[in-house]
Amino acid sequence: MVIIQLMNTFNNHIVVLMKKATIFFLLSSFLLTTDLSADNSGDNSLTGKYLESINIEKIKTLSIFFGHQSVGADLLEGLSGLYGEIPQLDPQRESVDLPGLYHSYIGQNGNPQSKMDAFSEIVNLNSKSFDIAMMKFCYVDIDETTDITLLFSQYKEMMDELESQFPDMTFAAVTAPLMERQGGFKSFVKKILGRKIYGRADNLKRHLFNNLIRENFDIVFDLAEIESTAPDGAKLRHEMNGQEYPSLYPGYTDDGGHLNKAGRENMAYGFLKFISEIQ
Repeated sequence: MVIIQLMNTFNNHIVVLMKKATIFFLLSSFLLTTDLSADNSGDNSLTGKYLESINIEKIKTLSIFFGHQSVGADLLEGLSGLYGEIPQLDPQRESVDLPGLYHSYIGQNGNPQSKMDAFSEIVNLNSKSFDIAMMKFCYVDIDETTDITLLFSQYKEMMDELESQFPDMTFAAVTAPLMERQGGFKSFVKKILGRKIYGRADNLKRHLFNNLIRENFDIVFDLAEIESTAPDGAKLRHEMNGQEYPSLYPGYTDDGGHLNKAGRENMAYGFLKFISEIQ
């Protein structure tokens, strides 16, 4: 009996060592064949030709409220380089009675209801000040366990109620942000170790929620579409259980979720173009 137990323990150690050896070998090969200094950020400067399709004069006349958390802050940082040309984008103003972009961190991440409650409260307190109002969820608000049918019904009910209360204000729906899909060596190692591979099941749920927004609202800032479109126009699409879903373009992020410089400027351009085209 003791001999059998020793043999089982020995076999278990051998399996662990083989896994570690495989990981070490693949990691070594990956480091030898990959240019880790490659820059995938692209050129997304918000100057020159990137502003030609934006009605800047129209934006200067609007009063806009944007409720958000960290990815929204990334977008605002992307706009900061234009404060000289469009001073109305600078959130540092004394009165909401003047045209400009106003924003607030709303609710708590992981609690989408708190964000809807905060957004509704701000709109109600400033109902005569805003021409356009919009809020976004964060990627952490929706994961593979989220009941997206329930969340969407709550979101739709809130938006419908606000539109009914304030018919002179334009309410824009916003799709939920995505995360980078882990692939290649990192996902292979996680699969061996039995760990969750991020950016798959969660992004599929976000995509299904975003499709509900696209299908049920006329005015939509499609943040997720911008995130999943590479600088050359290619769409990042994957498949899971027979269903297609997008992911955040790796060149737009350094941590898998928040936007880097290229991502911030690209998102800022998409935001300005969207605002300038609202009728």
